[in-house]
Amino acid sequence: MQENRLSTHIMTTSATMVGVTMTIVSIVNLAAPSARGGIADEILAIDALVFLASVITSYLSLRQHDVERADVIERYADRLFIIGMVLLVGAGLWFVFRNT
Repeated sequence: MQENRLSTHIMTTSATMVGVTMTIVSIVNLAAPSARGGIADEILAIDALVFLASVITSYLSLRQHDVERADVIERYADRLFIIGMVLLVGAGLWFVFRNT
């Protein structure tokens, strides 16, 4: 049953997070030059790519017919998702505390 796999949840959430990170990058870049995030927006751009990689690996896991191989690919998708979330929080903390 493919619809009960963790990959379905990872794929939809990661796709949403790609949009969230790109929106944040756009907002930061539209702000006044003195308010730019510096390294934070660069981390967020990389983070969007990590979430995209998570989406792609989740999709590949769902399309895989070999259950054992699908599980391995799903673990990669899960790890990429966690890395993306850590980068997102790190960029947020950097952006908030960079001037304190």
